[in-house]
Amino acid sequence: MTQRKDKLSFVKMMFVLLCVALPSLTFAQAGFETSIGGAGPDTGIVDAPIDGGTVFLIAAGVIFGIYRLYKFAVAKGAPSLN
Repeated sequence: MTQRKDKLSFVKMMFVLLCVALPSLTFAQAGFETSIGGAGPDTGIVDAPIDGGTVFLIAAGVIFGIYRLYKFAVAKGAPSLN
């Protein structure tokens, strides 16, 4: 029973870490240098940041996937997490 509790606490810890780290990964990265603001030639290409709507779509997909896995586990007769 302790292995299950350890595994559950590990999953919770990884989920919290993901929730903390994911927002910093969704910002647009600096990529193309311009002659005005950087050392390279002006390429005319502008980076587009990942919009907040995209983040919500990704989060909804993850939540839906977890829900489907939960339904699958309940249908197979897995014990509850309580």
